[in-house]
Amino acid sequence: MEKLINNEWLIFRCGKQEYGIDILNVQELRGYEPEMVTRVAKSAEHVQGLINLRGQIIPVIDLRIVLQISEIEVNDKTVIVILNLEERMVGVIVDSVSDVLVIEQDAIQPAPKTQDMGQTRSLLGLATSENRLIQLLDIASVIGDSADDIEGQLAG
Repeated sequence: MEKLINNEWLIFRCGKQEYGIDILNVQELRGYEPEMVTRVAKSAEHVQGLINLRGQIIPVIDLRIVLQISEIEVNDKTVIVILNLEERMVGVIVDSVSDVLVIEQDAIQPAPKTQDMGQTRSLLGLATSENRLIQLLDIASVIGDSADDIEGQLAG
């Protein structure tokens, strides 16, 4: 397992699963209202569109679709997590955000190596907290191609 520098993780839920992303990638959290997102014509299903965040146009991706969550609903807990990934801002829609956890390096177990698991390159490891199993994601790897697709559609 590669060395993880930060030990603070934003914990969120997509479907019945809990995930964590490095808090240093998180710019801010915003409540999600579908009407605040402008759809982009002919975009992929997981690309929800664009939002204007204080004058900056930011693509929004539904992380629940990317992670292949079957039951997707919007309620008052649905959130857009605004990420700052290598000087690029991207919003991802998740079902809810629960907390920020400090997870020490030695408490993180490596991701299992199986051929059937499609996202193992995006899975940094697994952590447990109070009987919860949390999948720690390399969020840039999870959404990397999706964000590039949006930018390509806008440029072309």
